[in-house]
Amino acid sequence: MRDATSSAEGSSLLSTVVVSTLGATLGGLVAALLIVAFTEMLKAMLAVVSRQNVGLVVLVPLLGLLLSVLILYRLGWGEEQSSQRPRWGGQVENLLVWRRALASDRRRGVICRR
Repeated sequence: MRDATSSAEGSSLLSTVVVSTLGATLGGLVAALLIVAFTEMLKAMLAVVSRQNVGLVVLVPLLGLLLSVLILYRLGWGEEQSSQRPRWGGQVENLLVWRRALASDRRRGVICRR
């Protein structure tokens, strides 16, 4: 009776190890192929960019940043919100009040805990 049970457990363990090994091998192969494909794509893009004029390589990203800033901060505001710019004065005043309180605490010897 024990022989049949131990052989069933052994075959179950063996099949688990084999399936896990095959899965790990297949997953590693797919991941390696994806990494190689991505690396080759990057190399091709670098080859195209390296043939461009240096001024163009510098200017195009700056134009992209400028366009994104314009879209996010100018065109993204609605008509009613564009006239209501954020007021930074209140936040600066709060910061100054906090710094004054911190300075007075330090003079009194109060230890600030973070």
